[in-house]
Order: sequence, then structure tokens, then C-alpha cells
Amino acid sequence: MGNDRLLKRDPKRIKKILFLLGEYWEKNPDLRLAQIISNLSNQAGFSVDPFYFEDSNLEHLLLKELELENMVINYSKSED
Repeated sequence: MGNDRLLKRDPKRIKKILFLLGEYWEKNPDLRLAQIISNLSNQAGFSVDPFYFEDSNLEHLLLKELELENMVINYSKSED
């Protein structure tokens, strides 16, 4: 068993990424989900399989694309 199995990913990243992905997708509604992931991974220089595209890279690119890099965002669900 390799050391990769010992590293745990932070579950808090899920809400952050899904929130940012939703914001991005609403601004680009003609794109399909796979197109968004593929386009962002290519932007980051990952022209190979997006399977290897780290969540932190995706989060950073989404923040950049949404021009939210310097903002603090509350990722909790709103009470609409």
C-alpha cells in the first residue's frame, strides 16, 4: 500500500468547489459539465486526463474565472 492512501482529502472542499462550479456554470449555461471540467483542466496545463486534475487546482481556476480570488465567500447554503 502506497503513502497516497494515507493522505486524506478535506471533505470541506466539496461544498466550496460545488458552490464555485455552480456559480461558473450559471454564467456559462451553454456548457456541459464535462466541457467545464475539460476546459478548466486544459487552462491549467493539464491537457491529459482530467482524472489527475487536483481539486485545489479546480478551485483556484474557478475563483480566478469568477474574479473572486480576493474575496471571502460563505459557502453554506442560503436560507431562501
